[in-house]
Amino acid sequence: MKPSNLAHDMLEMEDAIQSCIDGTYLGIAHKFSSIESDNERVHKEAEMHETMCNFIIASHMNSRWKKEFESVKKRLDASVGELGKDPAGIAGQTVNLHESNIFKFTKRQNKDSEQMSVTDLLNALARAGVEKAVIDAATKMATKPKRGNVYYDVTTVEE
Repeated sequence: MKPSNLAHDMLEMEDAIQSCIDGTYLGIAHKFSSIESDNERVHKEAEMHETMCNFIIASHMNSRWKKEFESVKKRLDASVGELGKDPAGIAGQTVNLHESNIFKFTKRQNKDSEQMSVTDLLNALARAGVEKAVIDAATKMATKPKRGNVYYDVTTVEE
C-alpha cells in the first residue's frame, strides 16, 4: 500500500464519520429546538442549543476515541513484546520497533527530566539547618493561587 492510498482511505473515513456526525447533529438540533417570539432572542437560543448539541457529540467522540487511542498504544507495545522486541523507548531518541511491507512503527521519547516535590525541598532545607521561620516566609512569598479545573457538562432535561 502506498502512503497516498492510505491517506486517501483515511480521508474517506474522516468524510464518512463527519457525515454521520453532521446527520446526528442536524437531527438533534432540529428535533429539540425551541421557539420564542423575539427574533434576536430566538437566534441566540438556537445558537446556544446548537452549541450544546455540538458539545454532546464532541464529548462522546472525544471520550470514545481518546480511550481507544490509549488502548491501541498499549496493544502496540504488547504486540512488539510478543515479537520478541523491547517496546520501551530510549530517552531523546526515535526507535524503529517494527516494520512491515506497509507500515513502520517507531516510538519517540523525550529526554528524561527531573522534578522536585515542594515537601521534599522544605524537608531538605530544614535538615540543612535553614530556620523554620525563613522557610515559612519563603513558602508564603512563593505560594500563588491556582484556579481549579473546570468541567463542562451538557445533559438532557427531564420532562
